[in-house]
Amino acid sequence: MFAAQLPSAALEISAIKKAFISNNLLPAANDEPILSRASQEHVERIHRWIAPLEFRLGVKARVIPCAEADLVEGVAAQIKQDQVVLLANCIQSEKQALDVFRFAAVGLLAVPRYLQKKDRIVRTIYQGLSDEQIELIASRYGISGSQTEEMVVKLYLAELSALDVEPSFFERRDAFQRRLVRLVWPKLGWKSHESHYVIYRAAKTL
Repeated sequence: MFAAQLPSAALEISAIKKAFISNNLLPAANDEPILSRASQEHVERIHRWIAPLEFRLGVKARVIPCAEADLVEGVAAQIKQDQVVLLANCIQSEKQALDVFRFAAVGLLAVPRYLQKKDRIVRTIYQGLSDEQIELIASRYGISGSQTEEMVVKLYLAELSALDVEPSFFERRDAFQRRLVRLVWPKLGWKSHESHYVIYRAAKTL
């Protein structure tokens, strides 16, 4: 298991951040032109766009005109010292701002923390993914070797988190009940709303 190779949660999260950044530095991920430096007006605009989501998640983002020391050029959302940092020069629309903020806050911070010491959940989600899904995520982020299972699951959930799908009360109840059943019957299949329930629970830890 990948978890056995990482001595701390910080290193684990760093590995996921590194994979995300590597993927988003690919030319295909940068279809929109990137300004060298965003105006203060655009920085303030992004603050307004994400303010409701910041309040909802209980996470504040730092929006800056462009990359500074210890940040990577061309990656819209990054984590620095457990804080979400958005590069305004890489963000062109409100939807993009919300998506990358949600990905960073929930996907890169909350999900890895929530899944610490939950190897059974990670294994069950991985077994529920198709070979095509596993191959796509692994190739997209350059994942291979002993880290594959855990990294694929966490990056899969991180990508789902950007969709902002909140399970209904009945879906949450069903997911909770299936989790209890799985304690005595591990072979119980995994349903898609259970993945959204994991993300929902993870977001509550922020």
